[in-house]
Amino acid sequence: MNNIKNQINEILKEMNEITELLYQQKSKEGYVLLNGTLGKIMILMDTISKIKTEKEHLFDIERLNNNLKAALDAMEIKDNVMLADILNYEIAEQLKESINL
Repeated sequence: MNNIKNQINEILKEMNEITELLYQQKSKEGYVLLNGTLGKIMILMDTISKIKTEKEHLFDIERLNNNLKAALDAMEIKDNVMLADILNYEIAEQLKESINL
């Protein structure tokens, strides 16, 4: 469980850097960092899906998938502010909630 919390904290730190870059319109740097962070999120999702608890899963993987899809949609239309908002207010918040489970 501590390993998962460490993974989440690392992802949250990177997401904070990404959102700052995107809000500052430094999209190239933000997307480079986002690429690596998405890989870490996928590894985290795989790890979490393998761990069962009394609550069925550590957190709602479907919700995370929907938020990631929304982030990809924002990327497709090149809306960096929307992408930063989704990363910061949806995905990061869900990851923070999961640390407290």
